[in-house]
Amino acid sequence: VISDVSQTAFAARYPGVPFGGTYGGSLSNGGERVRMEIDGYQLGILDFDYGDGWYPVTDGGGASLEIVNAAGARNTWDNAVSWRAAVPNPGLNGSFAVAAGEDVAVAIPDGIDLEGVLSYGSQNPAAVTVAWTRVSGPGAVVFGSAGQVSTTANFTVPGVYVLRLTASGTVAVSDEVTVTVTETYDAWAVRVMGSADPLVTGMSRDPDADGIVNLLEFALGMDPRASTTGGLPVVSTEGGVLAISYTRYAGAGLRYVAEVSDDLVTWGSGTVVESRVSASGATETWRAVETRPTAGNARRYMRVRVVHGN
Repeated sequence: VISDVSQTAFAARYPGVPFGGTYGGSLSNGGERVRMEIDGYQLGILDFDYGDGWYPVTDGGGASLEIVNAAGARNTWDNAVSWRAAVPNPGLNGSFAVAAGEDVAVAIPDGIDLEGVLSYGSQNPAAVTVAWTRVSGPGAVVFGSAGQVSTTANFTVPGVYVLRLTASGTVAVSDEVTVTVTETYDAWAVRVMGSADPLVTGMSRDPDADGIVNLLEFALGMDPRASTTGGLPVVSTEGGVLAISYTRYAGAGLRYVAEVSDDLVTWGSGTVVESRVSASGATETWRAVETRPTAGNARRYMRVRVVHGN
């Protein structure tokens, strides 16, 4: 049984797969009673309740809720043990597939729980091996147990990572999940400066005495232990417009706003267009351009404002 609004999409995705009818309503996203009847006779074929919290991975985690034994006693369909998390399929048993789960975000030093799902289909479970691997990302990934469908993952540096879950039997099947890793200011300060002393690691502190406070060092991907101004934004008037190029620490979770002013009092970003130029590891290079031409203007100033929090 499928929704009447998805018949075309279903047929396109699974050509030739039969279905028993159409359903004009919608299922609750929190568990409910489901009853199937013979049309016109109000005779119940199946009547059961399912729970939204039975298997967390099926509650927005990418897996489907599948009955273990469709031929089992109907009075057992109300029980969580009669169901399992499964790879979404068109209602055909026997498919060998994996689901890696939904894309997630995490902030270092926290790790994530990877809740993969494996359907053996016609494969011999004893002959199937699974493995989590890092496909891409700026740093290393430490898996709690890379050979288990469900495991944990921790990350050494922030950035965007793609992880792959592969199941190998007579054939191999795989699925990927994208993890966006950021880093809290406190975790960065301890990692980079090797201290938790607020007199050293406070956002407004400047332990290397280069005139750049720790928060800006964090935001611009600079080193708070090295007294240098080499990583500060660079302003230019190339092409007859005012522009500023700067580096963002992609894992910072901060907000960057490029602004212009004619008098150093009133600032605005309404005429500024920003774009990412390149990315390398956990840092990105951005360029902001002020769309008004510089010709005919005696003075104009540009800056990058870093916002911590909302």
